[in-house]
Amino acid sequence: MWLGPSWGLTAGELIAFLFLVQLFLTPLGELSETFDLSQTAIAAWRKVIGVLDTPLELTEPSPGVTLPAGALSLTAEGVRFSYRDTPLPGLPGDGGGPSAPNGRGGRGRRAAARSGDGDGLSPWVEGQPVLRGIDLDLEPGVHAAIVGATGCGKTTFAKLVCRLADPTAGRILVNGIDLKQVAPASRRSAIRMVPQDGFLFDMSVRDNVAYGAEDATPEEVVAAFEALGLDDWVLALPAGLDTQVGGRGANLSAGERQLVALARAQIAEPGILILDEATSAVDPETEAALAGALERLSKGRTTMTIAHRLSTAEASDLIVVFDDGRVVERGSHAELVAAGGEYAALYEDWLGNTRVRSGP
Repeated sequence: MWLGPSWGLTAGELIAFLFLVQLFLTPLGELSETFDLSQTAIAAWRKVIGVLDTPLELTEPSPGVTLPAGALSLTAEGVRFSYRDTPLPGLPGDGGGPSAPNGRGGRGRRAAARSGDGDGLSPWVEGQPVLRGIDLDLEPGVHAAIVGATGCGKTTFAKLVCRLADPTAGRILVNGIDLKQVAPASRRSAIRMVPQDGFLFDMSVRDNVAYGAEDATPEEVVAAFEALGLDDWVLALPAGLDTQVGGRGANLSAGERQLVALARAQIAEPGILILDEATSAVDPETEAALAGALERLSKGRTTMTIAHRLSTAEASDLIVVFDDGRVVERGSHAELVAAGGEYAALYEDWLGNTRVRSGP
């Protein structure tokens, strides 16, 4: 490899040669990496263009009706819905809800297999009814819990209330106004949905909460946490509101991500609040903070909770029981347990599962 002094190649010249070779090869390696990155970027860009080119199925009114501030009424009149060629936009869904393994809950699971109701990504059948004539009337300020076996249509109905799609038949009214006639900006500020695991951006807690309202000020972000009684939780964070949450909130626990999502909803001051109750387990301290924040957030607002824990339903003003895309029962906890119907069966199974987990 080395000719040595007798052939006229000194050690210094060899080192210089190797150094020049390295200088030549390094840009070639970087060029190869750049090519790989460009191919990945092109593939991602094509997906973005595909989304942007997707035709809008919803026709927005112009200019549209502006909803008033404060708690709003919510009415569903004969709402039916069937998937056509695509499922509804995916939000963390209906999975993990209470189900009755012996009998009634099985109908809900069969419905899930037919309709794909749940996380928005499950199998579904084109043209198969998911909602089969939902009639519901919530007065302003009422807290209603929507319960039922997995796949019964709870989350699909919530998405229709947010107008992620329009009903196949029937209509949804807010304060007596057809949701189709409400201006988009007014609808988005008046109706807020807090999913099971809200999406967090790779930025600070403060910035993530500020996304909840247009032109939100730092003072309003602080006020949102104070209104939910989360002052101590914020102070316990490593950098307070400036704590970086990481991609999709990776630096926070599941319960902490839910707290940030609740503060984001609070800052928007919605008239109708839709809560898709989380099913993930959290530590007792965080669970207590969540319970207090949820109670404060729903106070004075029309609230619809997709309840996966029947203890949540028990504390609500009204319980609405879904089964196979229909409302089969409604009433208070005591009334429905005494009736011995669908809710009573779900509640009995839930109590049994709770006793098994907690032990004797």
